[in-house]
Amino acid sequence: MITMQITNVEQFLHTLLHTTRFDKFLLEEAMISSLATYKIDGHINSGALSDGDTKSLGLNDCDCLPFSYLREKCISLMHDLREGGSFHFTFKLSPDNLAKTVSAINPRFSADEVTGLYMNFRLKRGLLICTSGVSHRIFSIDKTIDRAWDNMTRKFLLKCDFDLIE
Repeated sequence: MITMQITNVEQFLHTLLHTTRFDKFLLEEAMISSLATYKIDGHINSGALSDGDTKSLGLNDCDCLPFSYLREKCISLMHDLREGGSFHFTFKLSPDNLAKTVSAINPRFSADEVTGLYMNFRLKRGLLICTSGVSHRIFSIDKTIDRAWDNMTRKFLLKCDFDLIE
C-alpha cells in the first residue's frame, strides 16, 4: 500500500469526470459532500439484471458497476462541489482484469489468492490523496503483488499526467 498526494486537483477532476480513463474500473463506492452528502453504493443490486443482461453488458462475475455507468451521476453530484467540499471514491479491478493483472505480476500466483486490487481517492480540505490497496483472501508474507500493484497504480496516475508527491 502506498499513499500519494495528487497536487493538480483540477486535472484529476477533469480526467475522472470528462474522460474514459477510469471507466473500466469498478466503482465500489463513492461519497460526495457539497451542499449535502451523497453516497453511491456501486454494488449491483441482486435481481436488477438478468444473466443475459449481465453477459451482454460485459458484467460477468462483477459485483459492482463500472465507473462508466455512474460517471454522469457523479458529474451531476459534483457540479456544485464547493471549496471545503470533499469526496471519496473506491475503485477496483474487474474479476477479469484482476486475474490478468495477478497473472502478469507472477504466473505462479492465482487470482483466487486476491479478492481485490484497489485505488482509493479522497479529497478533503483541498488535499487529494490516492491510496493503493490489495485485499488478500489469505494471509501472505509475500508482498510481491502488493509492491507490483503499488507500482502499477503510480504508473497509471503518472500516465494520466497527475503530479504526485509520495
